[in-house]
Amino acid sequence: MSEDRAEEFVAIAELAEAFTEMVRLLTSDQTTHVDAPTIVEFAQRSMPLAQHTGLVLVERGTVHTVAATSDVAEQLDRIREELGEGPALDVLEINDLVISEDVASDPRWPQFGPRAHEELGVRSIASYRLHLGPDHRAALVFASDWPYAFDDAAIAIGAIFAAYCSLALLTEHVLRDKLTPRQTAQVHREIGIAVGILLTREHLTTDQAYARLHEASQTLRKSLPEIAQHVIAHRRLPER
Repeated sequence: MSEDRAEEFVAIAELAEAFTEMVRLLTSDQTTHVDAPTIVEFAQRSMPLAQHTGLVLVERGTVHTVAATSDVAEQLDRIREELGEGPALDVLEINDLVISEDVASDPRWPQFGPRAHEELGVRSIASYRLHLGPDHRAALVFASDWPYAFDDAAIAIGAIFAAYCSLALLTEHVLRDKLTPRQTAQVHREIGIAVGILLTREHLTTDQAYARLHEASQTLRKSLPEIAQHVIAHRRLPER
């Protein structure tokens, strides 16, 4: 087996483990609904090198932390707000995915990076934009005390939970409802099937398949579950 192929199998195994753990949560007798804090907690547990995870919501111009696994995630927001720069801000306003392998020396945020490192010990950050509609924007942010903490498999796992967070925030904060375990498990199943279809039909790697789903979601302004449903129905990504 080639080294590239071996790495691909390892990546698939890591993603399968993340899926399995999420399904275990969703089918638990103690779970009555799935909210943003629950998903954020599980997202961090599935990202081995992420010590801090936060979910930031912009609602009618006001930025606030919806859920966080530690004070560090909230302190990152405080530094961002004071300086007006940082990965979460770029995700909220410009890009859909921002990765910093070492914020301490990242030239994109000359003030934010050094302060995040010196005050909080943060080195790596992965931020995902969540699209919730014209009046709501959000970002899922993973932070690690290690540089170069997020490889391709980790980035793909983060994208899974970004999709779940989008769904949870949309129902809870926009539609004022709660996700049931059955609804979220269905999303999990559809995304996993769609990735498998792209892996086999288009000969993509795991991270490439997730990237294609995410790109189609942002380009067509549709949710990741909607894109996954199209792939399942038509065996291909939707056209622009």
